[in-house]
This record gives sequence, structure tokens and C-alpha cells, in this order.
Amino acid sequence: MENLIVLFCVGTATGNHFTFNAPSEISNANNWEHEEIPCIGDQIRFDDTMPVVAFLDHNVNVESIVLPKNGLLVFTDNGVDLGGTANWQCAKNDLEKPKEVFFSRYGDHATSFYNPENWVPDENLFLHMNQVPAEFDSVTISSMSSAQLYLDLPVKVNSFRFYERERMTTDDFNLLLRSIEGQFQINLAPSWAKESDQGGVQRMLADDAITVTNVRFEEDPHGRVNSNSNNKTLSTICEYITCQGIEQLCIDSFVPFGHCCPICGTRIWLAAMDLEIQKAKAVVFEVLIELETESKVFATVERTAIGEMQSEYEIVLCSSHNVPFDEDFHKTASSRILERLTVTKKTNRLQTVFKATIFSSKIDRTIQTLSKVVACLIYFSILAALVGMYAYQNVELRVSRQNPFTPIVKYRRQADDVAIEMEEAMEDIQSDSTLEGDTQMLISSVETPEIANSEDIEDLRNVNPNFELDHIEEDGGIVAGEEYEMTATEKFDQCEVLVDKTSIANLISVERPENKLVPKILKF
Repeated sequence: MENLIVLFCVGTATGNHFTFNAPSEISNANNWEHEEIPCIGDQIRFDDTMPVVAFLDHNVNVESIVLPKNGLLVFTDNGVDLGGTANWQCAKNDLEKPKEVFFSRYGDHATSFYNPENWVPDENLFLHMNQVPAEFDSVTISSMSSAQLYLDLPVKVNSFRFYERERMTTDDFNLLLRSIEGQFQINLAPSWAKESDQGGVQRMLADDAITVTNVRFEEDPHGRVNSNSNNKTLSTICEYITCQGIEQLCIDSFVPFGHCCPICGTRIWLAAMDLEIQKAKAVVFEVLIELETESKVFATVERTAIGEMQSEYEIVLCSSHNVPFDEDFHKTASSRILERLTVTKKTNRLQTVFKATIFSSKIDRTIQTLSKVVACLIYFSILAALVGMYAYQNVELRVSRQNPFTPIVKYRRQADDVAIEMEEAMEDIQSDSTLEGDTQMLISSVETPEIANSEDIEDLRNVNPNFELDHIEEDGGIVAGEEYEMTATEKFDQCEVLVDKTSIANLISVERPENKLVPKILKF
């Protein structure tokens, strides 16, 4: 049985808790230019282009520290020992010259309140609007750090713990902004704040830059709409988000409510009345368990709008980025979820879900251009290989036909000293017209011998000299006991004719004694 790993992300009714995680400690390599921590004996300089806030959380052992023009250095309760033991610094050779190292936070974006990377939530949520503190959330800035916040837009949260002060109010932040210390710790964007000159010190001020409600919210069973979902706030959050490409995973991707990037998945839009969000969550979770898939699935249930008679909800099923998109799974899951929400959520008079639509991404089943090119290359490669094999086989066949077997005829009896060999006789005779003429003349001049009757030969085996006679035939004129030898035919790829072609006619001579054929061997 396959296992299902479900990461379920649902907007909480009572809000989430966030801890600011953009530390300004000098021991943090991210706060130094090129992440280069100063070694012992170096020179520390600060970025003069913006107000600096640095938290000296350890001893510092350097040759010199050039203070910033506008900045704030925060020490621990026990203080620091300048020139003391600093284990966080690297050692330097005595012969090396001091080097300037810059403490830099890389601009306002590194400390922005609306940058999701600067927050550590108690509950990790999928949608980007849920990764930044909103109206119903609580915020903590640890007392063991020195924060520097950049506010792109005004902020509204439920509670705010600032260092040792556990319950900051809106008035507390307004007072803090007017202090010199507050100007370094909280920077306001010029797009919505106004510049003020007090006592020759220029600063950006705004009323209610940070609004703290400090209200104990009661749990709403129908859910709440996240205040970060409005276009202006969400677009500010999305400026700090880098989206990953999903073109290879699916087509018809979509951007969920309160999110910045397109995803591959399924979106179920509902128009309902008195829909309890926790029960809807249970239905979605139950369906995902029944499907028994090992894919990682992110599921979100959000209330998107509130009307007089009904509210709008969005359920999103999203496959993890490193998991292939399963179109069949999303189709089955969305159908079951909608069916159960529609059937079970009924009252005596009204049906809870009035309207619903489903939108799902799809797998790209079209043939890509690159695939077509690869297929053509494979096809023509196979075709060329077949043509080459066919041509190679036919060339071998033609070559073999042009070089026929050429026998070497060798006739020799055992008692003879000389054997007659004829090699490539047909080719030599056909290529030499003069020799052919001489041969024809010789053959025409020789009288055709009379063929002896079979009655004149007592034993037909005696005609063939390759047989040994076992007895003497006096009438035949053949000497008894004479041995004959038949030699084998041999083939050579290349050979030379040793016989003079001009005298080949002399090789054939027939003596015809009385009614007998006797081969005569000529020596040359």
C-alpha cells in the first residue's frame, strides 16, 4: 500500500505567531559584504549609504572600527571586550596586512517587514500571503537581537512584542518613531511617509505606521479573509518572491488566491452559506487519505470574500514542485471533494454549497519541437544504416562475381618428372587473340583420331593411368606393375602463368599408334 504525505495548510482562525529573523549580529556572515567575516587584525567599516544598526553579540578583535555616519551599535547586557578573545573571527598571519571589511545589509530589502524570508512562523503555510504577519497575527522581535525594520507599507497586527516590551501599542510605536533610536530601527518608505525636520535632523514620519489592535479574537467557524490578500499588500510581498519555472510540469497553470507564483494543481471555487471551514478541511483530508498516493500534496482552504447572503471559498490542491504532476489524481480528488461537500452540507431548507467550479491543470501531451527533431534524426539514421548495409552487401556480391573460381589443372603420373599445369587458361586464351588463332589452326590441322571400340579394350580401368594394374595384359601393350598418381586440384587467389603463351600450342600433341590413344608429355 502506498503512503500519502499530505501537507495541509489552512488559514487559522486565531492567527499565527511570527518571529522576526533578520538578525543584525556582527557574527552573522550574511551581514558582511560577500559574506566575508573580518579576521583578527582587520579593519571594520560600515555602509554609509543608509542608517546602520549592528548588534555586537561577541567580542571584537580588530585593528580599527570606522563608525558609520548614521547608525546604532547595540551591545549585550554584559557588554563586549574590544580586543579580547573572538572565536567567531578567523586568524590572520602576522605578515598579512590589515584588510577593510564592510558590514552591509544589502539595502532595505534585507530588512523589509513584507519579505517572507525575514519571518519564522510557528505554523508553516503554503500561500505567500500567509507567510507574512497580518491583522490577526502576533509578532515578536527577540530581545537577544537588534532589529532594523523597513516598512514598505503601513503594518497592522494583533500583537507586537518589541524586545523586552511584550505588549506594544500603536501609540508606543508612534513615540518610538519620533526618537533618534527609533529612526534607526524603523525605516519608512518615502512613497507613503512624509519627511520631517526636527532640530536639524531629517527623518521620515507617519501616523500609525504600525497599528497594534491587541484584541482577543474569537474563533470564527466560517473562517476569515486574510488582510494581506488585498492587491497592494500582496503585490508588495510578491516583490520579494522568486518564482520557479513550471512549464515542463504542466500546462494551464494558475495563481491561487493570496499567492504570487503559478502552480500545477486544482482549484475548487465555492459559493456557500454557513460553510464551516474546519469541516471542509476534514472532508478534503479524508479524500486525500482514501486515494493512497505517495505524492506530496499541499491543500489549502481559504475564505476569499464575504457577502451578505453567502461567502466565497477556494480549495487548492497543489503537487510539490519536485513531484511530477498527476492529472488523474487531481481529477479524481476534486470530484470526490466537491461531491461530498455538496451532498453532506445540507440543512432542512437550504443547501450550503450553491455554486461550484473546478479548474485543473493538464499535462502537456503535444509533441514538442525538440522531440520532433530528435525523432527525425533517429529515423534518418536508421534509414541511412539500412541503405549502407544494402549497398555493402551488393558490392560484395558484384566483386565476388567478377572474380570467379579459376582452377589449376595439374596432370602428372608418378613415374614422370614433369607435370603439365594450366592456370587461368580460359582468361588467357580469351584475352590473347593471336594465341587463340594459333590454337584454332593447330586444332583444325590435327586429324580427329578414331575412337577405339570398347571391344579392343579388355579392361576399361586400363584407360585411366591413375589406376594400378594387378596383372599383365600382353595384348594391351601395358606394362604390368606401373603405378599412377592423381594430384588434387588447387586454388590460389593470385598466381602467375609459367607457361609461355606463344608455345601453348606445343602442349597439345597426339600420337596415334594403331588404334590406341597414348598421351605424350612434352618437356619445355
